[in-house]
Amino acid sequence: MENDTKSEMADLGPAVTIVETCVCLLLNIISLNGNFLVCLAVYKNSRLRTTTNIYIIGLALTDLLSATFVMPFTSGVLITRKWPYGNLYCNIQAFLVNFGLFTSTSIMGLTAFNRYFGNILLRQSV
Repeated sequence: MENDTKSEMADLGPAVTIVETCVCLLLNIISLNGNFLVCLAVYKNSRLRTTTNIYIIGLALTDLLSATFVMPFTSGVLITRKWPYGNLYCNIQAFLVNFGLFTSTSIMGLTAFNRYFGNILLRQSV
């Protein structure tokens, strides 16, 4: 089974490799810059330090974690078409991918919960 996967990856050709790698690297750069700027904006402007923005900062930090420890190695795999980083980092990356996915969806759910009940409480106080 493992040999079938390797042969499928090798048969994709250089054009697909270049496009996949460029898209992954572009997303990585945009993710690093955008999420860093979100964190910087909240750090610099104290008026942005609201309960909802704390959730957004958590989401930005999760994305920064992924952009730092997952996406660059994924780009390396797309270029070489094999996993050259060893079994230990394979397990670490698998954990980080699942951790980031779970954390992101949890934070989005908590944000929605916060916004919903925040609006209800706001309407009752008026």
